[in-house]
Amino acid sequence: IPASLAAVPPPAANLAAAAITAAEEPARLGPARPPLEPRTTPEPIAQASAFRRVMPHTGARGALAAGPPGTRAVIGWSQKSSVLEYEAQRLRSFSHAHARAEQSKAAAIERRMQLRARVLPTLDHLRTTGALDECNAAVESLSADTIELESRVRAHAQALAVREDELGARAAAAEGALERSDLLSEIGLLSQTNEALESLGQSLDVARDASAQQSVRADEAQAALARLVWWSAGGEEDELVADVDVKLSMRIGAMRELLGAARARVLERLDELPELTRRTAAARAQLGALQQRLSEEQASSAAPCGTRRTRLRALTPAQEARVAATWDPPYPKQPTLVEYESQPVSKYDLSTLRGLEWLNDEVLNLYLKLVLKKASEELHQHGGADAARAPLRTHIMQTFFYSKLMDEKDTKRFTYDNVKRWTKKVDLFALDAVLVPINSCSDHWVLVVLNMRQKRLEYFDSLGGDATEFFRNLRAYLEHEHQDKKGTPIDLSDWTEHHWEVPQQNNGSDCGVFMCQFASSVIRNIVINFTCADMRYMRKRMVIEILDLQLLDDSDVED
Repeated sequence: IPASLAAVPPPAANLAAAAITAAEEPARLGPARPPLEPRTTPEPIAQASAFRRVMPHTGARGALAAGPPGTRAVIGWSQKSSVLEYEAQRLRSFSHAHARAEQSKAAAIERRMQLRARVLPTLDHLRTTGALDECNAAVESLSADTIELESRVRAHAQALAVREDELGARAAAAEGALERSDLLSEIGLLSQTNEALESLGQSLDVARDASAQQSVRADEAQAALARLVWWSAGGEEDELVADVDVKLSMRIGAMRELLGAARARVLERLDELPELTRRTAAARAQLGALQQRLSEEQASSAAPCGTRRTRLRALTPAQEARVAATWDPPYPKQPTLVEYESQPVSKYDLSTLRGLEWLNDEVLNLYLKLVLKKASEELHQHGGADAARAPLRTHIMQTFFYSKLMDEKDTKRFTYDNVKRWTKKVDLFALDAVLVPINSCSDHWVLVVLNMRQKRLEYFDSLGGDATEFFRNLRAYLEHEHQDKKGTPIDLSDWTEHHWEVPQQNNGSDCGVFMCQFASSVIRNIVINFTCADMRYMRKRMVIEILDLQLLDDSDVED
């Protein structure tokens, strides 16, 4: 195409090109044709256009070879135009991409500068102050405590599993005891199991409180670390810190991991403890139901003593306040708070009535003296009417009488001479009963009653132990006592022995309270009206009775 046609618009250029091609190649075009009509499309161009419409996928060379004559110039110009347009578009796209890349690079540099401006002052602060050390110490302490808590809770879980297995075995044994009518030993074993479950429940409460406290500590440590290290792990700030100070970055990462593990342990314990508490409560409920069943079976047996029925009276608010004041520490052994018949009691002695403490001899001896005093008053008021309901004329031995009789400190044998002068002013055989409190194995109080009126030996034990040895030794004591005081032997062959089924304790601490209340019921001829559930009340009541040197009255219940 001549240069003079370069600026011609595509339609005009196509017409001129077709005319020149026709003039230069007469052989191919054939004979001359008539002049073109004005405003008509040149035939070669029309043919080329029609051919391209018919065969749109044929390449340029195929079009030249197969198309009608005169189409070479038209298709060639079209190809060159497409190439130029493509190149221009490619250059424009490259220019735009380059501009965008430059803009992104500039924005990244600006963002990096802003990031450094935010983070670097914080790093300088962490390097120059001890705040991070303090936070790290708190996190390490929390981690150690959570590890200890985790160990404790796991130990509680194992202990609970053991108690659940033990409870299942005890339940099976209790079923056999019901069939054999041998309840006392099983009730005692169930009481020990209940004590263990109660202790476990208290430990779980402590662990739950510790978990809650450690959860608060974990939140505080998390907040403290967030204030110092305000950026999140894995972000741009974290990458910058790793580039600037590798050691500091590693330390922060270790703190995060340690705190995360500690928080996870706390949350796991908080999730686990309710289930352990629920299982403990379920085990105690099962145990309570079993104890109730055994107690009902036991209650159906003959009453061991008493014809009067009474109902316990609640303490007044003023009495409750007196008990609380008496139990407030400290607990000095001097001065003496009260004294009765040469038996002093101090605030220290009364403190043994608190909680699950063991009662000491001072409290036991004074209280038993008060029981005798109350029985004497009631006997005087009774006036001899209806002797079956009257209190018993009784003598109570001191709490260390039996240990002296058995010479437990020296020969550990029956030694009547150690106690024969104890009754020089008392004729035991003229009384209705003699009560002998015994500290069995130095850790459990039981009561043996020598019932002179009905000629029998009676045994009261809140743990259902065996009385064979006690009965044998006290029979020997009666024989020696009668020979010494009356000068003649006594025939005890018609005396019977009774191991009464009485309310059982559910711990290892209330035996002294049970023994005192058994003595009161026997002497005052009252049907036993208390259970293990009343022991906390009984302890408070005994404090008031000792302070006032007078047993409280209960309301009578009509038969």
